Amino acid sequence: MNLFVRLDEIYELGLFEGRIFIMRILPLLSGSVLVFVGNTLREGNSWSECKSHLLEKYFPYFVCESLARERIVFYFHKERQPLRQYIARVFRTAKFLNYQATEEKLVDRVVMNLHSSIFVHTALLDRQRSLKDLYRVVGLFEEKSSVARERQRVEVAPRSPANTRATPRDAPRPTPPRAGVGAMVFWGCGQTGHGRRNCPRRNTPLRNEQSPGGQQALRTGT
Repeated sequence: MNLFVRLDEIYELGLFEGRIFIMRILPLLSGSVLVFVGNTLREGNSWSECKSHLLEKYFPYFVCESLARERIVFYFHKERQPLRQYIARVFRTAKFLNYQATEEKLVDRVVMNLHSSIFVHTALLDRQRSLKDLYRVVGLFEEKSSVARERQRVEVAPRSPANTRATPRDAPRPTPPRAGVGAMVFWGCGQTGHGRRNCPRRNTPLRNEQSPGGQQALRTGT
């Protein structure tokens, strides 16, 4: 059935005249279907007549009823199934099987069979009465999903080095605070905040002029 539905959809594009279209699809068929369509071509029938005969021969009433229940009445929309694909399949199947329902009733059936994650949002919208109204709602859902995916991408994306705030080389470096009155100054290195024991330069040999007393002390000792 899916093959015939797709062929009917291609035929409606108007690319080929009926009998030429039948000649084009013959390589796609096999077995009894190939024989049946070939006889239709020899009899000079159009694609519409060929499709009608195909329905009578391969899709009797009870088969059509079973397919309608499976593909229309109880054809439930899956969570990640694209909405446009789902809607198109329902309407193509209904058309091929000559399903006796108005467009409004088919739209109602589609809405009822939508996945719960989407169906809950339709309660906030006006009732859709035509296929055009239904596709307008689908456009809103697609836009909402696109915005949600973009928001998620931005939130989980790691910060790149270009986005981090770097300090320019020429930026002035902060100056250390000046020692206030009464701050301890170690005489050995001239820096504040530590004594001889904690001096970072204690292991560095001090020049004579930096030793306790300096040259002046040596001269005094001599």
